[in-house]
Amino acid sequence: MSNVRQVLRQSAIVLVVGVALAASFVGAFHDPRPHGMPVGVVGPASRVTRLQTAAAAHDPGALSIHRYPTATAAVAAIEHRRIDGAVVLGQSRAQRLVASAAGSQTVQTMQRAFTSASLRAPVSTHDLAPLPVADRDGLGPFLFVLTLVIPSLLLGVALTVGDKNISVAACLAGAAAFAIVLGLLDALVSDVVYRALGGGYLQLAGLGMLISFVASSVTIGLGRLLGPAGLVLTAIGLVIVGVPASGAAVGPAFVPSFFSALHPILPTGQALDAVRNAVYFSGHATWDKLGLLGGWALLGVITAAIGARWSLPAMVARRARMAGPIRVGANSSTMAEA
Repeated sequence: MSNVRQVLRQSAIVLVVGVALAASFVGAFHDPRPHGMPVGVVGPASRVTRLQTAAAAHDPGALSIHRYPTATAAVAAIEHRRIDGAVVLGQSRAQRLVASAAGSQTVQTMQRAFTSASLRAPVSTHDLAPLPVADRDGLGPFLFVLTLVIPSLLLGVALTVGDKNISVAACLAGAAAFAIVLGLLDALVSDVVYRALGGGYLQLAGLGMLISFVASSVTIGLGRLLGPAGLVLTAIGLVIVGVPASGAAVGPAFVPSFFSALHPILPTGQALDAVRNAVYFSGHATWDKLGLLGGWALLGVITAAIGARWSLPAMVARRARMAGPIRVGANSSTMAEA
């Protein structure tokens, strides 16, 4: 009977995880719509105002339109990742400035929102950050990050629930060595073998090492500090909520507001942004992402160090041991009086 209960308990846990994944992933990606997608417009103030009014009437809240003085300024804003696209309103023609690498939905949204009819002029499209031929849907950066996060998370779980005699320092050293190897191999497979990214093997390998160590160190740290609850929190932050919050291939402006609000905080989204920016946008707006990832790695190391000296499971076990003799003594005295 105990074996049956154990099987049912483990099955229930896995079932809950599966339902949570379905609710999170399907809820985020089943109907991608823009929510405040930042777009620049170059042109006279009157035409920009008219365009803002038309866009707000057509799909309220979908676009966040910002006016730029020149086309050069709008191009710089796209390259520095401040906006996802722009429209340049000329005297007789208009031009859409897009960046396919920013997310698969951004170009389609620009094409739907800014047509010849809505702009009242013939319009052409110029892609400032095109995707490589081997990655037409822009999945390369997302899959690169995902294949770093999941193995590193699993390594952290294995090192946490495995041999309890392994020191925290040894676990973190193992995670660092694993990150070096995984970063080199993942960059090799993604960039060299399949050419699914835009080049730059060494920078991809370096990013891969950092992303891997973040995932494994946070897992080890929270696992050591909080026990199973810490492992659950890590899985939620990195995968169950972290993947939808990253925006995956569609971009963070196309997931529900709950997930997009977490995008600047959780490491999976910042890792994806760092890879995209490094590969397709000449490294612009990358240092702040690296700083946040470094902060998460430091958090993992600190929580692991604290967990080596004090942890929730150890405290619970210690209280249980202290309460045990008291209960036995009380029962013994009761029996003696009887």
